[in-house]
Amino acid sequence: MKRANPCHLARRVLVPCIVVSAFLPALVGCGSGALSNSVRQEIGAQVLQQRRPMTACYKRALRRNRALGKTDLVLAFTVDPASGAFRDVNMQGGSGCQDPQLQQCLVQLAQGLSVARAPDKPVVVNYPLSFSIRRR
Repeated sequence: MKRANPCHLARRVLVPCIVVSAFLPALVGCGSGALSNSVRQEIGAQVLQQRRPMTACYKRALRRNRALGKTDLVLAFTVDPASGAFRDVNMQGGSGCQDPQLQQCLVQLAQGLSVARAPDKPVVVNYPLSFSIRRR
Protein backbone atom coordinates (compact mmCIF):
# COMPACT_ATOMS: atom_id res chain seq x y z
CA MET A 1 0.00 0.00 0.00
CA LYS A 2 1.30 3.40 -0.95
CA ARG A 3 1.96 5.82 1.92
CA ALA A 4 0.37 9.23 1.64
CA ASN A 5 2.74 12.08 1.04
CA PRO A 6 2.29 14.46 4.02
CA CYS A 7 2.91 17.41 1.69
CA HIS A 8 -0.27 16.65 -0.21
CA LEU A 9 -2.66 17.15 2.67
CA ALA A 10 -5.81 19.20 2.22
CA ARG A 11 -4.30 22.22 3.98
CA ARG A 12 -1.28 24.05 2.63
CA VAL A 13 2.02 23.02 4.15
CA LEU A 14 5.10 25.23 4.32
CA VAL A 15 8.18 23.32 3.27
CA PRO A 16 11.62 24.86 3.76
CA CYS A 17 13.62 24.59 0.59
CA ILE A 18 17.21 25.31 -0.36
CA VAL A 19 18.50 25.86 -3.83
CA VAL A 20 22.22 25.26 -4.10
CA SER A 21 23.80 26.11 -7.40
CA ALA A 22 24.94 23.06 -9.33
CA PHE A 23 27.71 25.08 -10.91
CA LEU A 24 30.25 27.56 -9.64
CA PRO A 25 29.81 30.79 -11.59
CA ALA A 26 32.01 32.76 -9.22
CA LEU A 27 34.89 30.34 -8.95
CA VAL A 28 38.20 32.13 -9.37
CA GLY A 29 41.63 30.52 -9.37
CA CYS A 30 44.36 32.77 -8.02
CA GLY A 31 47.54 32.95 -10.04
CA SER A 32 48.05 31.67 -13.56
CA GLY A 33 46.59 28.53 -15.09
CA ALA A 34 43.05 27.30 -15.38
CA LEU A 35 41.23 25.36 -12.72
CA SER A 36 40.68 21.76 -13.78
CA ASN A 37 37.13 20.53 -14.31
CA SER A 38 37.67 17.72 -11.80
CA VAL A 39 38.54 20.19 -9.01
CA ARG A 40 35.64 22.43 -10.01
CA GLN A 41 33.22 19.48 -9.92
CA GLU A 42 34.56 18.23 -6.60
CA ILE A 43 34.11 21.65 -4.97
CA GLY A 44 30.51 21.72 -6.22
CA ALA A 45 29.91 18.16 -5.02
CA GLN A 46 31.22 18.97 -1.54
CA VAL A 47 28.83 21.92 -1.18
CA LEU A 48 25.90 19.95 -2.62
CA GLN A 49 26.50 17.14 -0.10
CA GLN A 50 25.74 19.67 2.62
CA ARG A 51 22.28 20.45 1.24
CA ARG A 52 20.37 18.67 4.01
CA PRO A 53 22.45 20.08 6.88
CA MET A 54 22.13 23.54 5.30
CA THR A 55 18.37 23.09 5.10
CA ALA A 56 18.39 22.12 8.78
CA CYS A 57 20.19 25.40 9.57
CA TYR A 58 17.47 27.28 7.67
CA LYS A 59 14.67 25.38 9.44
CA ARG A 60 16.13 26.35 12.83
CA ALA A 61 16.29 29.97 11.64
CA LEU A 62 12.63 29.77 10.59
CA ARG A 63 11.67 28.55 14.07
CA ARG A 64 13.37 31.64 15.50
CA ASN A 65 11.82 33.98 12.93
CA ARG A 66 8.83 32.82 10.86
CA ALA A 67 9.08 36.00 8.79
CA LEU A 68 12.55 35.10 7.52
CA GLY A 69 11.24 34.11 4.07
CA LYS A 70 13.47 34.09 1.01
CA THR A 71 17.12 34.41 1.87
CA ASP A 72 19.98 34.72 -0.59
CA LEU A 73 23.51 34.37 0.73
CA VAL A 74 26.97 33.91 -0.72
CA LEU A 75 29.24 31.35 0.90
CA ALA A 76 32.82 32.54 0.37
CA PHE A 77 35.92 30.43 0.97
CA THR A 78 39.37 29.59 -0.33
CA VAL A 79 40.43 26.05 -1.27
CA ASP A 80 43.90 25.47 0.16
CA PRO A 81 46.33 24.01 -2.39
CA ALA A 82 48.33 22.09 0.23
CA SER A 83 45.43 20.26 1.88
CA GLY A 84 42.35 20.86 -0.26
CA ALA A 85 40.59 22.20 2.86
CA PHE A 86 38.07 25.02 2.67
CA ARG A 87 39.57 27.90 4.67
CA ASP A 88 38.73 31.55 5.35
CA VAL A 89 35.04 30.59 5.21
CA ASN A 90 32.55 33.42 5.62
CA MET A 91 29.22 34.74 4.38
CA GLN A 92 29.25 37.67 1.98
CA GLY A 93 26.50 39.90 0.70
CA GLY A 94 23.18 38.35 0.03
CA SER A 95 19.73 39.65 0.72
CA GLY A 96 16.98 39.04 3.20
CA CYS A 97 19.04 37.47 5.97
CA GLN A 98 19.21 39.19 9.32
CA ASP A 99 19.97 35.96 11.17
CA PRO A 100 23.60 35.70 12.28
CA GLN A 101 22.95 32.23 13.73
CA LEU A 102 21.94 30.95 10.29
CA GLN A 103 25.07 32.43 8.77
CA GLN A 104 27.28 30.93 11.51
CA CYS A 105 25.68 27.51 11.06
CA LEU A 106 26.41 27.58 7.32
CA VAL A 107 30.00 28.72 7.91
CA GLN A 108 30.58 25.89 10.40
CA LEU A 109 29.31 23.32 7.89
CA ALA A 110 31.66 24.58 5.18
CA GLN A 111 34.68 24.80 7.48
CA GLY A 112 34.79 21.01 7.69
CA LEU A 113 34.86 20.48 3.91
CA SER A 114 37.78 19.66 1.67
CA VAL A 115 38.53 18.24 -1.74
CA ALA A 116 40.72 15.21 -2.37
CA ARG A 117 42.31 16.67 -5.50
CA ALA A 118 43.72 19.93 -4.24
CA PRO A 119 44.24 22.65 -6.85
CA ASP A 120 47.73 23.81 -7.80
CA LYS A 121 47.08 27.31 -6.46
CA PRO A 122 44.61 28.76 -3.93
CA VAL A 123 41.09 28.97 -5.35
CA VAL A 124 38.70 31.66 -4.13
CA VAL A 125 35.06 30.56 -4.30
CA ASN A 126 31.90 32.66 -3.99
CA TYR A 127 29.08 30.12 -3.87
CA PRO A 128 25.49 31.43 -4.04
CA LEU A 129 22.89 29.86 -1.75
CA SER A 130 19.18 30.61 -1.92
CA PHE A 131 16.70 29.58 0.78
CA SER A 132 12.95 29.92 0.51
CA ILE A 133 9.68 28.52 1.79
CA ARG A 134 7.69 26.71 -0.81
CA ARG A 135 3.98 26.08 -0.43
CA ARG A 136 2.63 22.67 -1.35
